[in-house]
Amino acid sequence: MSADPTGGKPMITTTTQQFLMAVAILGLAVLVVMIIGFVHVPKENQTLFTALVGAIGGWVGATISFYFPSSVGARAKDEAIATMAAQISSTPPTVTTVTTETKKSPDTPLPEAAQPVHQGATI
Repeated sequence: MSADPTGGKPMITTTTQQFLMAVAILGLAVLVVMIIGFVHVPKENQTLFTALVGAIGGWVGATISFYFPSSVGARAKDEAIATMAAQISSTPPTVTTVTTETKKSPDTPLPEAAQPVHQGATI
C-alpha cells in the first residue's frame, strides 16, 4: 500500500484555484457596486476610490475574458491547430540538403579582421 502524499487532505487543483479567484474578484466587484449605490464617499477619498474601482473593473474584464474568450478567435485557433496536426500526422518528413560553396579569387585580399597576426618575440 502506498502512502498518501497529501496526508489525507483534499487537494486543490489549479483549476479550482482559478475558479475561486474568479468568484472572489466578481464578488468584490458586486461589493463595490453596492458601496457605490449605498455609501457616500467623502470628497478627500474620491480619487482613491475611483482608482480602486478602475482596478477592480480591469480584474473583472480579465476574469471574463479568461472564462469566455472570443469565440471567433478561439474557433479559428482550434481549426488552425487541427489542420496543422492533420498535416503533421499524414505527411512524412522531408529532408532537404543545401550545399554552399565559397570561391575566393587568389587576388582578392583578406578582410582586415581575417589578416594573419604575426607576433615575434623580442629578447
